[in-house]
Amino acid sequence: MDYFASELLAAAWWSYMRIMITISHVFISTSAFLICAAAFERYITISKIACQFARHHRLIIIGACTVIAVIAKGPMYFEVEVVPNANCTGVTSLTAIPSEFSESEPYKTMYK
Repeated sequence: MDYFASELLAAAWWSYMRIMITISHVFISTSAFLICAAAFERYITISKIACQFARHHRLIIIGACTVIAVIAKGPMYFEVEVVPNANCTGVTSLTAIPSEFSESEPYKTMYK
C-alpha cells in the first residue's frame, strides 16, 4: 500500500484489518493454550496418571482452548475504529484509533 501508493490496496487493508488482527490474536492464544495442554498431557502420560483421559478427549481439549481464546481475544475486534484522517487524501485518508468501547469500564480494566 505505501510502496505503490495504491488507494485500492489501502481500501482493502482498512476493510479487513480489524477482523484479521482479531483472528490472528485468537489463533496465537489458541496455540499457546494448546502448548500448555500438550505439556500437561505429556506430564500425565509420563507420571501414568489417568493416561487414557487425555488421549480420548483431545478434541474436547482443542475445542475448549479455542473457545477460551475467542472469549479472551474476540473483543479485540471492537477495540479499534477505522475513521477518516483529517486533512489527508489518498492512502493516508483513513486511520485506526482506539474505540470508545475499549476505553470504557469494565472492559478497560478486564481486558487491557
